[in-house]
Formats: sequence, C-alpha cells, structure tokens
Amino acid sequence: MKQEFASQEAAIQWITQHAKNEAHREILQMELDFNYVFSGYFFIDLLEVTYAIAVGR
Repeated sequence: MKQEFASQEAAIQWITQHAKNEAHREILQMELDFNYVFSGYFFIDLLEVTYAIAVGR
C-alpha cells in the first residue's frame, strides 16, 4: 500500500502519528526521503517498510 502526501510537513506529521517506535520512525523517514529524491513525490510504500522491519534493515 502506498501512502502519498501533499507536502513534507504532512508526511512528517503522519509518520509521527503512526510510527510504533523510534526505529520505525527512522525507517519511515528514510523511505520518504529516498522516494522524494528519486521521484520528486512524497510517499511511503508501506509494503517495503514492513519488509524492512521484518528483515531488520
């Protein structure tokens, strides 16, 4: 599932509200930053994030 945001501020607010802990927040933030750098859009692919957490990335 892809979570899309209109701005970086909206994305950070969503991450703050939904992160389970600090490590999860960091993973979500890295995903957001990576996607923006390479696509120009603010989004998080939650399936990728779930996989990253499962394998300890």
